[in-house]
Amino acid sequence: HSSLAILYSSNPSTLRLDKVLKGVLDEAQWSTGVATKRLLQHLRDPAKACKKCEEVVLASLKVILFLSDDRVNDDIINKVMDKLLKDGLLSIIVQLLFFVSEDLSKPTSRRSLLEDNAYSIFALCIRIVQRSILIRNGPLWTSRLLSHGFLSAIARILSSVRSIEDVDKRFLRGIIGVNIPLYFCHRVVLSSATKAVKEVTISGESKTLESSSTV
Repeated sequence: HSSLAILYSSNPSTLRLDKVLKGVLDEAQWSTGVATKRLLQHLRDPAKACKKCEEVVLASLKVILFLSDDRVNDDIINKVMDKLLKDGLLSIIVQLLFFVSEDLSKPTSRRSLLEDNAYSIFALCIRIVQRSILIRNGPLWTSRLLSHGFLSAIARILSSVRSIEDVDKRFLRGIIGVNIPLYFCHRVVLSSATKAVKEVTISGESKTLESSSTV
């Protein structure tokens, strides 16, 4: 069985994240490619995964959040996280944010996600984003994040939700107001930021960002 096979076969109420993480790390011993593929496959098509079990997406994000913790000094974990980023983690996270915002904008009866799970996915995503741009090659991943439409995704989330927890507001303010500007001395980041701001200005989404008390 793959490291995440347990997610599809388990009762969500008895899901053991520690077993999933152990499986991911065991697979990484012989192939980081296999480990990252297992983690990302459910996030690439969240609508499909959520139809079967929403906890699949949540568990995958929780494992990735653990792997992104720079306080964890482990060569295998570092290799898996590096591979996740190289395999397009941030692009997938941004698309997941778009998916959540679109789902929340639908009538309750037509949603793929329970509202609590939608908020949990959002919260996990922004924490993974912040850790990802603060670790190795921060300028590169920050540039990629902006190019993938992060500002637009956040604007749509803000226009779709009724309220955001204070702790999540602090994470968003940290990312947009502190972490991203930290790399403005790098031309590639400044260029990506300029293009991203232009895109949300043209779309009108900048008004959502400007009027929000969150960012």
